[in-house]
Amino acid sequence: MSLNVNAHVFYPNSVMTLKREYETLIKKFDRYQNKGDNEMSHTIQDEIYRKFIKDIESGNLKSIEAAKMISSLIVNKVIVYDKNRWYA
Repeated sequence: MSLNVNAHVFYPNSVMTLKREYETLIKKFDRYQNKGDNEMSHTIQDEIYRKFIKDIESGNLKSIEAAKMISSLIVNKVIVYDKNRWYA
């Protein structure tokens, strides 16, 4: 599930810790998604989106490279399921 990271970009430990936090949430999302529990997977999906916004706002993701790394993880592992959802 790890995202390939460019060797020439240095990510501080705090960013790598955040990446692991997102990977943990995404694994949780995947478990519910694979079980067909749309309500819980959607709840976790919203939690991931809110965390990303809060991390940017609070300065946890200070560099554009770090934000792009996390956003790529979200796009490739979470948003990909949006096409199969229907929202009222």
